[in-house]
Amino acid sequence: MNVDALRAKLPAGDEFLRYSPQEKKDCVERFIRVILEAIDADGREPDGWEARDLAHALGYMLCHWYHAALVCANRALTPVDQRAPVALHRSDTAPTARQLQRALDYASGMPD
Repeated sequence: MNVDALRAKLPAGDEFLRYSPQEKKDCVERFIRVILEAIDADGREPDGWEARDLAHALGYMLCHWYHAALVCANRALTPVDQRAPVALHRSDTAPTARQLQRALDYASGMPD
């Protein structure tokens, strides 16, 4: 996955802040979608770090907290060797790419 190319699709912070709520929502949706497409192109499921951050991004998007959603989606792209150790205290598995895609499709249909 070419993280730099994915991040290059993001607007500058001050540009994003000038967007309307609908433009912010569209930007976040597009960014999450390209991340999921990149993971799929790698022929794999999102790892626990990616899945957790993308799930958080979707939750923030549903709350109309688009800046937080963008930050979480961007954090999902953190290279493995730069991630802080995370101890998950959950017994269930991380969401699959299909589950994240369905959640994104649902969130995309929500009004801004």
